[in-house]
Amino acid sequence: MRYFVLLFVTSVLIAGTCEGTVQTTQETVPGGAVVFMELLDGEPEAYVIEVRDRSFMPQIALVPRGVPVVFRNTGSLAHNLISQSGANAFAGGRLDEGEDERRVFTSSGLVEVRCKVYGDMRGIVLVRDRVAWTEVSADGSFRLSQLPPGRYRLGAWVPGYPYLEKRIQVRGDGPTTVNLVFDEAVTSPVVQVAKASAQPVVEESVPETKAPQPVVNDEPEPVMTQEPEQVAQPEPSPVSSPKPAMADVTKPSVYSVTGNVSVTGDAGSDPIVVTLTGGSLVGQSASGRFEIITRDKTFVPRVLAVPKGSEVHFPNSDPIIHNVFSVSGKNAFDAGRYAAGEGVSHTFKHEGLVKVFCNVHHEMNAYVLVVDSPHIAYVGPNGRFNFNDLEPGEYVLSVWHPHGEMTTQKVEVAASDISDVNLHIKLKQRRIAHLNKSGKRYSRSSAENY
Repeated sequence: MRYFVLLFVTSVLIAGTCEGTVQTTQETVPGGAVVFMELLDGEPEAYVIEVRDRSFMPQIALVPRGVPVVFRNTGSLAHNLISQSGANAFAGGRLDEGEDERRVFTSSGLVEVRCKVYGDMRGIVLVRDRVAWTEVSADGSFRLSQLPPGRYRLGAWVPGYPYLEKRIQVRGDGPTTVNLVFDEAVTSPVVQVAKASAQPVVEESVPETKAPQPVVNDEPEPVMTQEPEQVAQPEPSPVSSPKPAMADVTKPSVYSVTGNVSVTGDAGSDPIVVTLTGGSLVGQSASGRFEIITRDKTFVPRVLAVPKGSEVHFPNSDPIIHNVFSVSGKNAFDAGRYAAGEGVSHTFKHEGLVKVFCNVHHEMNAYVLVVDSPHIAYVGPNGRFNFNDLEPGEYVLSVWHPHGEMTTQKVEVAASDISDVNLHIKLKQRRIAHLNKSGKRYSRSSAENY
């Protein structure tokens, strides 16, 4: 029996990490740059989560769907693990010191694991597909953690540069470091292929990345892996050899707009949003997939700006029921009641501000700003923002915050970059007064314990 246990343990692999840098010809990496990784093979036979005394290690684990999860008791206390997370729910037996409990989660989503013996224990398993992605910080750094060891296809996309792809190996004994160098700026790949279909400049077939997500300008964000629904694959471009010189491709002149936002009042913890509309962006609003999590009876994030046509997913990470809804004009929706570990999605097809609430908990509120443009930025702590890859034309800059009225300013992009545009917004603290989805008062008006 002891010999069998030793064989089983050697088949379990610890998660790995991929980290690195993106270098471009610019001083900072343009906003919207993304790195994604697709697991090709080499999935571990099991993913280990240690149950050590009264905690889970790691407390939050990202696990590919269908890969077994081993809960290993490495502490001195006995446990009894359970989960009530929808299709991934389970009820375990007694787990003594040195023992393993093996589970397979077949549905993507959040699995909350607790212990019947020690009620304060809480672990999270995020079950995802084989693709993980992250945005690249302005300084070029990125990090993807909790990766099953194996061979990956790593892809990177930076606005204004060719798509880059390579194969890497991720191991569980230390981080895999990757340095990606973009040393040749080009025009938008979509425009380039359309205008040079007879003279392709792409050397091999590459997948098309998702539309760039909004990023905080001049402020590196915490890097975490996420689970997109899928990574779209484009039509392959034919191989051309030799590659034509860049001068052979017709390239429109593109420019940038940068500026600063000054504030009167307190913005609190909510971000200030700057959007750019008009000009060549008319009719080019790119949709995407975004997420607002219900956590501790709050929406995280509470403020989200998305391009028109985007889908927003609302996963429930609380151990209670929620009912997300909005009565904001054409973007009104009612997600209905859904339990812990479940989630709902809604596509916002109309431009405007959407106020989001929970029909169960009065104190929960969030804002979704739907914009008819793919150019969205969150102002950094230094007040700066920037937009790149703009063709000449007349644009409108808008600055907005939940505690202030939206202010706008026109800018004319002609034959050069525009810098140091100064915007100002006045803020004042205010409380959202609202009724439930039936137009009636809530049964309570303050936060309560679970």
